[in-house]
Amino acid sequence: MKEVERFRPMRLHKKKYRDAKTGLIFALIPIVGYLLFSIVPQLMSFLMSFGDVPSVYFDEMKFTGIGNYKAMLTDVRFWKALGNTFFYAISTAVCIVLGLGVALLLSRQTLKAKGLYRVIFFIPYVCSLVATSIMWQWIFEADYGILNGILTKLFGESARVRWLDEPNGFRFAVLLMSIWSGYGYNVLLYQSALAAVDKNLYEAADLDGAGAWKKFVHVTLPSISPTTFYMVTMGVIGAMQAFTTQQVWGGNTGGPEQAGLTAVYYVYIMGISAPAAYGMGLACAAAWLLAIFIFVATRICFWTRKFWVSED
Repeated sequence: MKEVERFRPMRLHKKKYRDAKTGLIFALIPIVGYLLFSIVPQLMSFLMSFGDVPSVYFDEMKFTGIGNYKAMLTDVRFWKALGNTFFYAISTAVCIVLGLGVALLLSRQTLKAKGLYRVIFFIPYVCSLVATSIMWQWIFEADYGILNGILTKLFGESARVRWLDEPNGFRFAVLLMSIWSGYGYNVLLYQSALAAVDKNLYEAADLDGAGAWKKFVHVTLPSISPTTFYMVTMGVIGAMQAFTTQQVWGGNTGGPEQAGLTAVYYVYIMGISAPAAYGMGLACAAAWLLAIFIFVATRICFWTRKFWVSED
């Protein structure tokens, strides 16, 4: 009996050490992956942004200092790409407003089949963006597209619009598709936020004689403001990384008069589509400048948070 008691702590210690070692191995797997596929590429791109790199090989790199950054800041196409990026960010605000409106409708007690409506609104968000971009490209096709077919039947041949062949039509089409594919996610988030609003606040507002509009402004909006803040922040980050639809519709030219040329699209053209003409150095410099703009935009969101987000 004494021998068993003497060796039991040793066995427990070995088992505890073995479990800790196993846990450490499993914990290191994502860390190693993050280092190899995130940190290392970031460091490589940062170093390459200070040199003339005709390919991805460092032995061909010629150090140029901050020359690439100066070239980007004086490049008209780079600023045009940023302008287009900020323009397409309009879809973020529309998705938030539309998502809140639909969520309020779905939150009504008398509405039936709410689950079905949630699925219908959420499906566009989870669909492949490339596939949906091709689908909408067919819809906006100038000669045989469904949209122009409806317009010409209702208003005549003069109503035909060259959606993807004109700058304004291209921008409107991208905005419309972005709103269609993005607001369903906001609907689900807002429904969860609305369900979590304290019902006692509404009862107190009723006792004070507040109407539906005042309850919405002074109770609902402050209560769901953390969710709105999350949508604004993530929406700004996502909008500044817009690329897929513009690339599918615009090819390697950026669309009509480069109306679809976004910042990420610009980096893609320089680093992937035409590296021999521009070089990886310029592409990396543009990517890091975009990262700085995203960081600044995110900090602005967090700075303004104290003015309109309720923490109660």
